[in-house]
Formats: sequence, structure tokens, C-alpha cells
Amino acid sequence: MSPHFPTLLAFAAVSVARGADLYPDEVLKDGPVGYFRFEGGETEGGRVRNAAAAAVRGGDGVIGQGVQLGAGGVVGKAASFDGRGVMKIPSHPAFDSEIVSVELWFRSTQAFERPYWPGSASLVSKVTPGNGSGDWCILGGSKDGGRNDGQILVGIGPKGGSDHVLESATGLNDGQFHHVVWTRGEDGQNRLYVDGMLKVSLHDGGGKIGNTRAIHVGGEMIEPGGSFFKGEIDELAIYAGVLPEDRVKAHFAVGRVDPRLAKGASHWSFKPLKRPPVPRREDAWVTSPVDAFILEKLDAAKLSPAPPADKEALLRRVSFDLTGLPPSPEQIAAFASDTSADAFAPVVDQLLASPAYGERWARHWLDVMRYADSGGYETDIFYEQAWRFRDYVIRSFNGDKPYDRFLMEQVAGDELWPERADMQDAVAVWTLGEWQNALDAFPDMLEYVRRTDQVSLLSEAALGLTVGCANCHNHKFDPITQRDYFGMEAIFAASETWNRNTGEKAWGKGERTAFRAMRHAERPIPIHLLTRGELTKPTKLIAPALPAFLPGGGALPGGPDEAKQRRARLARWLVSPENPLTARVIANRIWQWHFGQAIVSTPNDFGTQGDPPSHPELLEWLATELCENGWSLKGLHRRILLSSAYQQSAIRDAKAVAADPQNRWLAGFPRRRLEAEEVWDHLHAAAGTLDLKRFGPPFVPKLSPEELQGMYDLENKPELKWPVTHEQDRRAIYILNRRSFRFPFFEAFDPPNIATSCPVRQTTTMPTQALTLLNNRIVGEQARAMAGRLTREAGGNVGSFVKRAWLLAYSRAASESELKLAVKFIEEAEAARARSGATDAHAAALEEFCMGIMNTTEFIYTN
Repeated sequence: MSPHFPTLLAFAAVSVARGADLYPDEVLKDGPVGYFRFEGGETEGGRVRNAAAAAVRGGDGVIGQGVQLGAGGVVGKAASFDGRGVMKIPSHPAFDSEIVSVELWFRSTQAFERPYWPGSASLVSKVTPGNGSGDWCILGGSKDGGRNDGQILVGIGPKGGSDHVLESATGLNDGQFHHVVWTRGEDGQNRLYVDGMLKVSLHDGGGKIGNTRAIHVGGEMIEPGGSFFKGEIDELAIYAGVLPEDRVKAHFAVGRVDPRLAKGASHWSFKPLKRPPVPRREDAWVTSPVDAFILEKLDAAKLSPAPPADKEALLRRVSFDLTGLPPSPEQIAAFASDTSADAFAPVVDQLLASPAYGERWARHWLDVMRYADSGGYETDIFYEQAWRFRDYVIRSFNGDKPYDRFLMEQVAGDELWPERADMQDAVAVWTLGEWQNALDAFPDMLEYVRRTDQVSLLSEAALGLTVGCANCHNHKFDPITQRDYFGMEAIFAASETWNRNTGEKAWGKGERTAFRAMRHAERPIPIHLLTRGELTKPTKLIAPALPAFLPGGGALPGGPDEAKQRRARLARWLVSPENPLTARVIANRIWQWHFGQAIVSTPNDFGTQGDPPSHPELLEWLATELCENGWSLKGLHRRILLSSAYQQSAIRDAKAVAADPQNRWLAGFPRRRLEAEEVWDHLHAAAGTLDLKRFGPPFVPKLSPEELQGMYDLENKPELKWPVTHEQDRRAIYILNRRSFRFPFFEAFDPPNIATSCPVRQTTTMPTQALTLLNNRIVGEQARAMAGRLTREAGGNVGSFVKRAWLLAYSRAASESELKLAVKFIEEAEAARARSGATDAHAAALEEFCMGIMNTTEFIYTN
């Protein structure tokens, strides 16, 4: 082959296996002399199985460096090339016919950045040096100035003649496997088919093209500057004859299943949602379908449920669960005295009807949506009315807004319901990400970073998919391509962030505050597929599209006003019956927020690298139950909370602990430490100081000079970043939430990472937690206030003081031994204070006692 043979750049594609069960039979009907399926089932000694070995003796390939085959016996597992290796099929007379057809499926994972020459990537070849040497070669890529436009070229060099090239059209680098067939007849008539269609034909003069060189698969060894192929090749068939056009079409028709769809069909979370049958369980413990599914797994593990929790523990659990607040002593007494069989159901309904419910459950959603009041980085620009989104979420939960409507409003409320002003508060979530102020001078890059944040957040929060991983390359594990990623980015490219104070487009240089929202851009930003995700390396223009491997995915319809409906179409698709992910993802989150652990323990990743569900049928049942009951979250709460599984004791027997240390099978309720905001609220609730004012701008607690030292400010004016307010005792959800300086009290109790979506908070046990509860000014103030409250309510009786303290701190009555020890502690503390000359030794002892119970493990745990 001449060194001047045109070179190509490789296609970008996704790394997944393909193959249809009927495809091999269809190929073998036409009698290939060599058929390499790359099944991975017979790879001992690094050899690839030749499915037509009977026709070609010694035709098994020798694998070179860089070729990796899949797990044994997986039909249709493509051979993977890492950009260095080549597989050689030893020469055999059967391969040297002048009448030949070569058929394969391929896709590439490399995108060359070099100019037209050199830079070829050979797929399959029998190339030999020199003009007229008699050879052939199939290459993949592009020759358009080094851009990854996607072509196939077939070079034929008849002996003693000139080289000839068949060149396909561009546009094959779309993340899918493509079917390629080259045929050459006895008279030198060549044809190139791509995806079942004849693309080009030419006559090469009819000279000999056979030679004794091995067939190279996945590597170009001759052309100067040539590169090894990086990607996958599958179903390579070589024929000693011309494959007729009708047979080419037949082969393509059988194997044309989009490999992403094929993979999606096999992965549990991409399958259609279907209500599973509820296991039949003749057991008194089973009071709901939830219990039937749980008990089935417990039986399989030879475990038994824990006994029911006592009423005080159950009330504390569900109160913190639904409202983030402890039950009052009066609520404890009322529930304890209600001996009816259904006493728990009214309690659940009362808590769900409480305004505190929305404040607690909004915090969960704000974690997922990476909510904060500022942009982070050095300037940490203040989003002056971000709180409007927070309040929108609280109101939505309190009103039991159907989840499908709730999600649609946040994605495209301004497009779907433009007459409603509060929809601007809903869609403002897309404007509240991190602000990399170093990019102020580069508005195009800043917009790109913003869109990246939007696509990543939407896909993780709503779909449980890491679409953002496909920003610079096709997803390494899931069937998500760069085209999928940039298709979603193009949806957001029709909208822009604007400042509702000024009416101007936001993200402007030097902007320090912003009442931010979303609106349609005057002209949508054109979105290109970017080489390696670099804004300075655009390739082809990408149309707005939904992930193509999911049902209902693909390009959005065009039209004169389509730019004003991109997010609306995305929103409708997210909650459509054909989308299998949305209901599963939120049902999994609801379960997680009740039990402290999710059925799928990777709530933001339902892809192939995410953890499989511990109770798959239960998750399906919960998701279908949610959809069929109007997407009511409160309805789903009731289903879960009224189950025996939820009402179990948190004390597990030794057998269950040994057999299931992580408590995945739920032979007992998981113990849970209060989250940072709950610790704050509990301290104030116990002290009687909690201000229940709802909504409005955030309040800013006082900080010590030492705490303020942790704040970085360009202008050295921390009071601008932390402007202390008159209000000091509201619920924690209303505390100013800055990205570059988080409230120090929360830092001890594992607050969410608000740089990105936070699906699960860490729960650590650290010395700083005990030190915070012992030394923090806020805790001392609340202990003093609690002592004053109890003194007033107990009427000066120490025994009554202790009893009520137990109810406020632990939501249960004190035992006789606890009562005696507590009274003794107060008496001894009072004597010690008197000896030290305290002005009011009794009051000081009571404060010390309250400080002590606030520092116990039980105070910050709910069972």
C-alpha cells in the first residue's frame, strides 16, 4: 500500500457489548471462511475463538498487547483495543481469494487531534509496503482537517496497479456500533456498505490483492505515522466470495439493535417499570405489602424481624423522621395512653399535616439539589434571594404537591405554566450552582460550566444517572455517549440566567449579588460535541436530545418555537410512563430518608456501576404504588410508616448482627444519629427557645472570633459575608448556607457537600462532636435556657425537673434508677458549686445537669 494512502481519524463511541442471538446463524448461512465472534469464552493462552475453525484450520487469532476480551462465555462480547495492540490472524490460503468480502461491526473510543496526515487507525487490513504490492485495508475515522467527523475508507492496492479508495460519508461517530461490509468481485468491482446501505462502488482494474501477510485486526502496522485502533470490533467475518446486497441488508437487519438499547434492556433499572406480585405470607407480622417483601428476604437469610419498638421510642423515631423535631411531653403522654390498635396512624397523619414536615423533608431535597445561598470560591457571591427556592420546596412538601408536578415545575415551570410567577422561584434552582469567579472574564466558559452543572444535577437528581461523566468522553460503563450528554446540554442552551433585580443577563463580570432566575435566551447557544470536553475544540453541531438509550429518548422535535419548549419536553419525558427511572429513583430516596439506608445504596447512580437493589421487588412495588396513587409522597410515607418493618425495635439480636452486620435485610430498625440541623433544632426545642417563624431570608447566628477566623474574604470584611441578624433561634433550615464558609456548629455533625448533588450524608463519630457539645457557646446558652424552662414547669421540685428533662431530651420517661442518679448528681453538683462560692448554686447545678444530658449519645440519636 502506498504511504500516500489517505488517513482517517477515529470515531468517538461508547464501550458496551453488542450482538443479537440470531446474528451468528444469519452469517454462517453465507459460509464465511473465517468468523471471529470474540465471545471471550475460549481465551486460554490469549487466543480468540474462531467460530468457523472447521473451515479454516489454524485460523485462531494471536492476541497482541492491548487487546482485552470479556468474561468467559459472554456471547457477543466485543474485542476491546486500548490504542496500542493488534490482533493477528495468521495467513491462510482461504483468506487470499481475489474475490473477497469482509464484514464487521465496530465503534471507536479515540478522537485524534492531529491533522489529516498522519493519523490513520486501521480496523482490519492485509497491508504490505509499496505501490502495487497487492493488499487491502479498512480504516475508520475522518480526514477533515483532523476533526472527528467519522468516515470509513477502504483502500485496495491491486498487484502492479494503483491504489484505489472507497470513501463513505461522514457522521458515523455517534456512539453506536456500525455495520461495515466491503466486497470485491472477480472483475475488480468493489462495493462499500455501511449499516446495510451501499455507499460507494468503484472498479480497481481486477489485479491480485492477496498476499501472505497476516490479517491485522485493530492496528495499522505499515502506514507511516499510523495509529493503533482504540475501541471495539465485533463479529468479524471474512468470505471467499461476494456477499450479495440482499444478504448484507439481512445481516444488518438482524444485528442492527442499538447496542446501548441492548445493554439498557438487560440492566435492571432501564427495564420498564412493572408492579410485582406481593409475596403471599401467612404471618401476623405482615400488615402491609412492604412487610411481605421484607419478610421474604429475612426468611431467605434465616433471620426474624425484631420485636416492635416500644411506643415512646416509636414516637420519637417518627417525630424526628417526619418533622425533624422531638415530640412534646404532652404528645408522648397522649400516645402512651392510647391503647387502640390503630393508635399510630393518627399520629402519622398529624405529623404529616404539621408545617414542620415540609421544613424537614425540604432539607432532604435541598441536599440533592446542592442548594446554597452563595456561589463559593474566593468571592463566594451571595445569591440574595436563593431562599425563595428553599421556601418553594417547603411549601411543595407541605402541600403534598404530586412529585411529577413538583419535578416538572423545577425543570420547566416557566415554560409549562408561564402565567404563574412562583415558577420563577422553582426554576431558579438551575442558577444556584457554584460560581467560578475566576471565569468572569471568560463568559463563554462560565456558561459552559453552568450548563455542565445543570446536566449533571438533573441527571443525578431525577434519573439517578451520571450523565456528566460523558462530558469529555463516552461513559466508561453506562450506555451514555458524548452525544447524549451534549444533547441534554443543548436543552439548557436555549435558556439563560438573569438577574431579576436588573433585568439583565446574569453571570456578568464583577456581579456581586444576584436575584437569579431562568428565562429563554434570545438566541439559543449552538452546542457542539467537544473533543475531550474542551470548549476550544468543537466538532459537529449537536441538536437538543434526550438520552437515546432510554425509552422515548432521541432528538427533540424541531419547529419555529422549539427553543421555548426544550425544557418543557424534557420535563414531560422525565415523568412519562415510558421513563423507567424517575419513579424508581424518588421511591428509593423516600425509603432511604425513612430507614437511613436506601434499597439501592447508590441513590444518584442507578447505572451499571451502581449497587444493585437489596429488595428489587419492593423497590418496584414502591415506585408503581407512587405512580398509581397520583405521585403523592405523603401517601408513600403512610405506606412505609404503617408497616411492621418500620415499627420494629432498633435492638437486634446477636444472630442478626452476626449474619447481617450492615442490616441490609432489616431484622430490626437501623439506628440513626440526628443530622446537623436536627441537633440544632433539638437543642432549641428542649430549651423551649425554638422560634417557629417560617419562610423568608436566611438568618445568621453569632460566631466567636475564633470561628470567624476560618472565613476567607477578599476584602477582609467578614461581617459582609456573615452579617449577624437579630433572629437567632429559628429552625436550622433557615440558617445562612454559604459555600465557602459553612456554619461551624454544623461542621461537627457531617453537613452535606453542597458543591454537587448530595444523595447521602456521611455519619461519622468524631471527637469534635463531643467537644462541640461541651464547649460551643450555643449549647451552653440552650442548657441555661432549658434549666430555666424546667424550673418554671416543674415548680421547684427536683424530681419533677428530672422527669420532664428526660421527656424533653430523650422522649421517654426516666427509670427509677435514672431518676435517683440524676437527683443525686444535681445535689452533688449544687454542693460543689456552693463550696466554690457560686451566687446561685442550685441554678448552676441545674444548668450543669442540662448540659450533661445534652452531651449524651441518646440526645443526638433516634432509635
